[in-house]
Amino acid sequence: MKTVQANASRGADARRPSGWMMLAGLLALVAVVFILAQVSGLRMVQSPREEATGQHGSTPGQKQATSSISPSPPLPTNTAELIEEVHREILAIRERYPDDIDCREMEARFLDWVGKSEEAVAIWKECLEKSPQYAHAYVGLASVAFKRGDYEQAATWARQAIGLDPGYYRARDICAEALLNLGRPQEAVEVLAEYLAKDPRAHGLFLLGRAYTLLQDWDRAAKAYEAAVRKYPDYAEAFYALSRVYLRQGKRAEAEKILARYWELMKKRDLHVEGMPLGTDFKEASVNAAIISSDLGRIYLAKGNREEALRLWYRAIALDPSHLPAREMLAQLALQERRDGEAIVQYQKLMELDPMSLQYPLVLAAILTRNQRLSEAEQILRAFCERWPERPEGYVAIAQFYLAVAGRAEDARKAAEKAVEIAGTAANYALLAQAAHAAGNQQKAEQAFKKAVELAPGRPEWERLREMILQETSARQSGQP
Repeated sequence: MKTVQANASRGADARRPSGWMMLAGLLALVAVVFILAQVSGLRMVQSPREEATGQHGSTPGQKQATSSISPSPPLPTNTAELIEEVHREILAIRERYPDDIDCREMEARFLDWVGKSEEAVAIWKECLEKSPQYAHAYVGLASVAFKRGDYEQAATWARQAIGLDPGYYRARDICAEALLNLGRPQEAVEVLAEYLAKDPRAHGLFLLGRAYTLLQDWDRAAKAYEAAVRKYPDYAEAFYALSRVYLRQGKRAEAEKILARYWELMKKRDLHVEGMPLGTDFKEASVNAAIISSDLGRIYLAKGNREEALRLWYRAIALDPSHLPAREMLAQLALQERRDGEAIVQYQKLMELDPMSLQYPLVLAAILTRNQRLSEAEQILRAFCERWPERPEGYVAIAQFYLAVAGRAEDARKAAEKAVEIAGTAANYALLAQAAHAAGNQQKAEQAFKKAVELAPGRPEWERLREMILQETSARQSGQP
């Protein structure tokens, strides 16, 4: 028995960058934004207009949102209308880009969705003839093999995709579940555990819990299921599995409480809808239509057709308001185009939809800082550190934030020290060196800098940091102010 959310995880990232890679890129952007803010010498104050009205202005020179998108047509009212709408979009993009392999692959996914798996398989094999390194086709073949119960073949195809793209979550999801169905839980752990530590996904964590359960590793199974329900608080199946593990651990009271939550969630379900085949349930069909619309938008953007991309992403959100990838793309495009107001709105909604995300609050805080909404940015960063005290990213971001805000260098040093305590990387030691220098603690700055160089020698950015620290140290030793 699968939830809509679990089913959605199958296709949600078919053309989506892996979460941990996206996080790494966005964290780099966070650093850039905070550095730009530091250069501007921000102060923790609000303008008189902000204080009087509670409103916030845009950064001078910021582009305003512009779009010539036509009003959206009415939403489909049944599954047949949904399928017809998506079919029209597939035909349109194929007509516009007839030789594009991504468009052909999208056609295969549509055919598989509507039950024409043989035709889909033929297209995916055609894609591999054109491009043997095309990971999407391997995932498509793996998904069909899985649905047919050929788990060995599904795992084989999925491993091909993982070999080509280690960050491809959907490939890992299919591979792990196929391995579990083959009774090979240790291999499923190897496929999922390291990836999920960087990019936690609810369904992946559920599968990891299943693997540890089969291995009778009750402590790890409990942790995986607990992480799954934190990521997706309405994950009934994960609650049920967690209650069984708690019983194994002798935690009867906790098991009863968790089981009550499971029954509470099950009462909200339409059991008839849950039992219907994939693609005949309107809610499920809306989720899948949103996924396809979102991915078509990515192809259009890659072709330089921004307006079509925007239209399809807004349509995906209309079809499924909980759909994250389209909002992510809208937010990132707005950020690139310096339409910060739109980016803020989208990241706020993303945080609401996925409160366990690591990336959304950090990027939102950076954008708010750039727009001098400093009290809001600090509140978000402090909340991040309180929620995930074991994660260095929050302390790195808040240290960068304090460096960007005039008069907060000592706070920056303390935050950077915490980041180093959690993760003693070269980058974190370099941040500590910068923060200690700004706070006037040159001895600490020199020590941290030496550690950064020791951990990662030869980086060109170290020379700029070294010159800054040496100049300050020289001035101090000579008694200059």
